[in-house]
Amino acid sequence: MGKRERILACLRLLAKAGFDESKHRRGADGIYLPKNTLKWLNTAPESAANKKLILQKGGKLPVGSVRVWGGKEYVKVAPGEWRPRVKHKEDSTEQAKELALSMFGTPEEVREMAKMERKAESYDEAREMVLGLVNKPLQSRSGLVATLSKKSVDKILSGTAVGKSFDKDAHLLAAANIDKLFSNAAEPFKFPLKPEKHNENYRAVRRLYSPMLFEKRIIPVKFTVLEMLNPKDGKRLYSLEAIDVDLDKK
Repeated sequence: MGKRERILACLRLLAKAGFDESKHRRGADGIYLPKNTLKWLNTAPESAANKKLILQKGGKLPVGSVRVWGGKEYVKVAPGEWRPRVKHKEDSTEQAKELALSMFGTPEEVREMAKMERKAESYDEAREMVLGLVNKPLQSRSGLVATLSKKSVDKILSGTAVGKSFDKDAHLLAAANIDKLFSNAAEPFKFPLKPEKHNENYRAVRRLYSPMLFEKRIIPVKFTVLEMLNPKDGKRLYSLEAIDVDLDKK
């Protein structure tokens, strides 16, 4: 996109935001704007995102494509529709580094809740324990009620899910005690839906964290809960991840 086309696109965004372009001069071979307006144009994509405006460009690229305009990244969310790309700390796992023991209670309370009651030596043992919780409501300390399905159990104990945890044994320990961990889970952060993902069936994707004692360290276990768009479908506990952060030292 050339400079002139970029300015015209920004002017269209400005018009939607209530900007009156008739008050500014036009030249035969360009559009001339005062410096303060040019400064505004440099931040226009961010302002447009706040107003949920959409760029109508790049029709031939597939959904999920990322392009750069004016030094800012945009992701294609539908044919002819682009939105500013929201960069996450990848995302909820990195966010766990900001967790502190005090978020879950006093040091004594957290050390007690972090003790696990069951241990799984294998995938089969963990699966047997988790299957006993299928379709039973689980409630977090923050009040979120979610259920497990057999599909969720398969996801939680899949090679992909185990590979995201920093240690296989930590993952199996968390799976074997998923009910206790979830009952102690808090939701200190909110994360927006990623526009490049297929989220049409979800109202929100929630992330909760719970402390777990593993090899003399208290680490966070992250839960992902899918809040379905149809309220009748409820909220589904989708996955878990053991994260290599020492809460006891924070």
